Amino acid sequence: MGLPVRRACGFLLPLFALFAIFAILQPARMQHILGDFSPRSVGIVLLVLLMRELTKAARWRYYLHVAGVPLSPSDGVANFLAGQAVGILPLGDVLRARLLHEHGVPAYDVIPAVIMQLTCDVTAYALIALAAAYRGMIAWWLALLPLFLPVALAALFSSERCAARVRRILQRHRATARFVPVEADVRAQAIRLFRPRTLLCGITLSIAATAMSAVILLTLVNDLSRASLGWADALVANALSTLVGIISLVPGGWGAADGSLGGLLSLFGVGASVAFSVTLVYRFLDSLFRTLLGICVLFTRYRAIFFTAPDDGRQPQPVPVESLVIRD
Repeated sequence: MGLPVRRACGFLLPLFALFAIFAILQPARMQHILGDFSPRSVGIVLLVLLMRELTKAARWRYYLHVAGVPLSPSDGVANFLAGQAVGILPLGDVLRARLLHEHGVPAYDVIPAVIMQLTCDVTAYALIALAAAYRGMIAWWLALLPLFLPVALAALFSSERCAARVRRILQRHRATARFVPVEADVRAQAIRLFRPRTLLCGITLSIAATAMSAVILLTLVNDLSRASLGWADALVANALSTLVGIISLVPGGWGAADGSLGGLLSLFGVGASVAFSVTLVYRFLDSLFRTLLGICVLFTRYRAIFFTAPDDGRQPQPVPVESLVIRD
């Protein structure tokens, strides 16, 4: 039973991701809009997208290494890229957690890296948003507020009082008592990640990835319009729109991030029709490229999941919970 289920999930989920891309963005419309862009610009965009995904994969590998997850550099990079196969759904982190089993690593080891990734991204966007605050586009406190996120999380994970309270809550019921050892491991990994040096490196890599996205926007706008969109304006537009997508809690930022990106581009002097085309093409090429790259890595690096019989000799050992449950 395990083999058909994991094969079906591995084959069908990437197909669902591709279907979602084409169902939402409509291939006929995208083909018409893409015809307005030169092949040179599209080629530059694809090259920058590849560089950006490799940068994000290296950042992911760095997080796993600092957290103490025993993965080689190539396996850490492959783990991130393979998760991009279903990132649009979004289930990328779920797939990465599942793929950790192929390396003999517990799935919950993905949790600290996900928290660290989101924290560094939000902090990087907030730092870039300070430029928008300087220009009077947003209030200062809106740009400064996310900067307290890494400080708050570092204090939360390092607090023994909070850890003891979480442990007591988990120990009250049999269904959650088994997660007590997991909580201790996750907390230990998070403490290692939320050190100043690691945070600084992660934020720097997040800014680098955002800068590459700004280059993509600048390339697309310059191909369609003579509007003088500066690189700094493209950087601010990308950071603010992505931050809006995160705050909106919409999966993948669909709609919220796209609408704010088009509005910001128009605010910076790009025509409304050009801003609309650039926003759609950027979303389409970004989603399609990430998904196809993830599918290639998934079926190349993790082909044993789909074409090899499972090892029935390895039986997972249940965690004893009787000693962890608090008797009232």
